[in-house]
Amino acid sequence: MKRLIVLSLFLILGTSIYAQNTALKVGIVDADLILQQLPEAIKANGDLKALENKYKNELDSVGQAFSKEVEAFQKEFQNKPNDPKAREKQLVLAEKQKKIEDLQTKRREELLNKQDELFKPIYEKLYDNISIAAKEEGMHYILNKKSGQDPIVLYADVQFDLTYKVLDKIRKAAGK
Repeated sequence: MKRLIVLSLFLILGTSIYAQNTALKVGIVDADLILQQLPEAIKANGDLKALENKYKNELDSVGQAFSKEVEAFQKEFQNKPNDPKAREKQLVLAEKQKKIEDLQTKRREELLNKQDELFKPIYEKLYDNISIAAKEEGMHYILNKKSGQDPIVLYADVQFDLTYKVLDKIRKAAGK
């Protein structure tokens, strides 16, 4: 009986030790934190913000000019709804409004394209360095801890946080 208990205990412990050795290793990275500290990401954010402000000012200016035209139209034709000139002016204003909407759409698309252009190489660098750090640490998966509002990982042991190792890799690579 004692032999059976000892044998069972040995099998259970042996299986448990084997299972621990074959467990998946999961690491976490705070990609937002890394991006906040990368000079090229900081510059890209600044460039994108400057372009966004330029487009906003342009659209504000065009919008204000259009509003003034609409006000002038309303004052001029307020008591003359059937005036043929009023209909003509309405068509002109409708066309201008369409052009403003087209410009807004165009500027939005340009901003998205610029964002892709600026950040694609930065994300590639980040993912390459995450991959290197993960392989060096023997990790099977790396999850983005994401310091924003919607964290992907709700709990993780900090011993698996590779954020600073990835940041070190990027800094070392930049120093070469």
